[in-house]
Amino acid sequence: GGGGGVIVMIISTTGYYWNELSPYRLPLFTDTALTSVGFVYTGHLIKIFFENIKFKTCIATFIIALIMFVLMHSLYGGTWSMQSNSYGMNILAGYGQAILGSTALIALCRMFTFSIPLINFVGKNSLIVLCWHMYLLMGMGLVVKTMKIDLTMGAIFIFVMISILFYPLIFVIKKVFKFIYN
Repeated sequence: GGGGGVIVMIISTTGYYWNELSPYRLPLFTDTALTSVGFVYTGHLIKIFFENIKFKTCIATFIIALIMFVLMHSLYGGTWSMQSNSYGMNILAGYGQAILGSTALIALCRMFTFSIPLINFVGKNSLIVLCWHMYLLMGMGLVVKTMKIDLTMGAIFIFVMISILFYPLIFVIKKVFKFIYN
């Protein structure tokens, strides 16, 4: 409900301002996790909004959200990193861009009437992907650096390896932390 949204925004704002005002980072990226709670919650609300929307509404919403996203991006920029909890813009502009970008993407996806199993699998396990992608990215980055692979081939290698490794990782995480998924 509305009270839950207020609590989520307080948690998210706390994480953001901890990072902005404190000279110390919280362990295990806790400040980043606190900040991201607001983005995840907002994406969830947008998804709920689209559950019963008609096709024509999705087209109009996609176009409007995409235009507004591009305008906001050109006005406020977009260089920021959730990993390091650093924002090169006003946090409200960041939320605005996240909302508009998520809205455009979800509207676009809702226009498709067919299903792609791989995308469905990743979507159903997106929180696991969100929580673990940086560890895989950093690990594969070290492999590329050690092997002295050029930038383009390194990027392709990292993408392929992360895509392959996420399948077993998701199954292992769901088995180890089954109390979360039951």
